[in-house]
Amino acid sequence: MGQTETAEPLLPARRAFREAARELLEQPSTAFRTEIDFLGVSMTTEGEYEYSAERMQSTVTVRSPEGDLAFEYLGVRDDLWFRFVETGFIEDATCWIEPGTDGLDAMLGSLTPEQATRGVPAAALAVGYGRGEKWIVPQQVLEGTSDLYLVAASAGRFATTLGLDPGATDRVTVDFLLDDGEIVGWTSRLGDLIDAAERAGASLPAEVAQQRTAIENIELRATLERRAAVQIEPPDPREIIEVDVARAQDPAYQDDLDAELAACEAR
Repeated sequence: MGQTETAEPLLPARRAFREAARELLEQPSTAFRTEIDFLGVSMTTEGEYEYSAERMQSTVTVRSPEGDLAFEYLGVRDDLWFRFVETGFIEDATCWIEPGTDGLDAMLGSLTPEQATRGVPAAALAVGYGRGEKWIVPQQVLEGTSDLYLVAASAGRFATTLGLDPGATDRVTVDFLLDDGEIVGWTSRLGDLIDAAERAGASLPAEVAQQRTAIENIELRATLERRAAVQIEPPDPREIIEVDVARAQDPAYQDDLDAELAACEAR
């Protein structure tokens, strides 16, 4: 008689998550993708990061009926630069914009000192702050929770839109996806994010409250995949333009900035 394969024993959910999360975060390089479709507007972020070195490169693409917009991010620890690479109204850029801490907070939301790295995407930090609670599908789907702010921040400015406090300890339900013992992604419903935000004391913006029924079942999806080590380096200093966000609405400063960008692009 042939031998019968014996299924591997099912690890307790919390232990399975801890081991899978540690395995993911110890990888030398990981590819990631987050995506959300929000009432006719989609946002997709794709890139790679080195968790231990806190270095990331990514491309964010926003598609809407008004047109498409794409820009690249390059983050190294506390620093982050971006440039436009696909728009309907300006040419692709080769120079990078450095918005500074205030600019980053305005664009992407603040981070606490414990979270404060621009070199690791929020989608990966959400795993680092995650907890597994119970199996939904044995060996494949773990229901758990993660830091509310980080999960919402995985959808661009959604954490800021909801008025969340980056220093709070509130959590939100997340389904973690596993394959052969490795975390390969996670999903979270906007309805769960909104409910958790309300429990945290946030006042919902009118546009979110008015469309709550229409958006509550929309999923924010993240995928994560190990990769061979990649080299992620800061931009050439000659290709960096520093921007003073506090002066960004000043017409004279805007003229000077446009001239500086044009000179940089002409090099």
